[in-house]
Amino acid sequence: MKYIFIPLLLLCSYISTAQLSNTEKIAQVYGETAAVFSAEQLNWVNNCLSRCEIIEAESSVSTARDIADVPLNNKYTSVVADANYDAATFNPLKYRFDFFKKEDQYFRLFDSGKILKIKGKE
Repeated sequence: MKYIFIPLLLLCSYISTAQLSNTEKIAQVYGETAAVFSAEQLNWVNNCLSRCEIIEAESSVSTARDIADVPLNNKYTSVVADANYDAATFNPLKYRFDFFKKEDQYFRLFDSGKILKIKGKE
């Protein structure tokens, strides 16, 4: 019996630390509307996600805004604001960031010591 328990425990620990895929992030925010996205729309959303990077907070990033001040992107689904940062469930698409800016943007992720960096659009 204990030999069955160990693989099950390992599987559960893997699942609990796995991050959301891009497809899951898109579905979480856009719901059923995502099913009718064109290839161009999906490429744009995936590009937005690829420009998002979580970095360690540094004193040199003094311009970072608090993510709690960014409105939610709840036009298609009823997304709920995060209460704290969790790498496994964090979805930048939940927030209405300006993905068209050419400059890098920085947002503090609560009291986690992490910052979301959105690379400027080229």
